[in-house]
This record gives sequence, structure tokens and C-alpha cells, in this order.
Amino acid sequence: MQNLESYNFERFIWKRKRSYNPFVFINSTLQIVLNTKCVLKYFKKGENEFAELYFNKEKFTIGIKPFKEKTYSCFKISRRSPKYPGGLISGAGFFNHYNISCETNKRYYPTWNDKEKMLIIKLQKPEE
Repeated sequence: MQNLESYNFERFIWKRKRSYNPFVFINSTLQIVLNTKCVLKYFKKGENEFAELYFNKEKFTIGIKPFKEKTYSCFKISRRSPKYPGGLISGAGFFNHYNISCETNKRYYPTWNDKEKMLIIKLQKPEE
């Protein structure tokens, strides 16, 4: 067996990258996943258990408006545990209604609209 020192190898030590920015992940199963930072910043540290979904066809933009209590048109924000307050919205009906295709998993960095009190996600328009 040869000595590794003669090859000038450098040992790689993998470090998990953590995102310190709020983001929304839309997966191919049509779920909207809110990371912990997103929930803590925009959803009152997890107090808002529900959200209404909006869609702007012209700008191809999704709006997520948090609510503390359930309304007729709200979606439940599911959570894994209090320790990990990230959330998940099962949005299949929403995506199907607006014919929004999500064939691949994609991460989006949303913005907050103070006037509408809504999280805004700019999607990529499909190629026509």
C-alpha cells in the first residue's frame, strides 16, 4: 500500500449548508413547503395555523396570506413538530385549478407585501 502523503491529498470534510434566509419550496407532489425561517418571520412564529392561497395570472405569482383561525377558503399549515416549526401546505387543488405545472422541485425566495399582509412567490412562467 502506497503512502497517501506522496500524492498531496487534501481531506474533504463535508459541512451541511444551512439557509439563513426564508424560502418556500414547491415540490413535484404539489406541496408548498415553508422553511423554519419563513414561518418564524412571516407566520408569527407558527401561531398562524392556516393560510389562504391566491394566484395572479398576469404576473404568474402566488400569494400566501397567513391566518390564525380557519376561514372557509383556508388551507391548514401542517407542521412536523414544535421543535421544527417549518410548515407544509398541500396545494394540489390550487395548482390543478390554475393549471400550474410543477414537474420538478424548486426553491423560491419570497417577498412580503405589507399592504396585503401576504407572502409573494414569483414563479417561472412556462415556455409556450
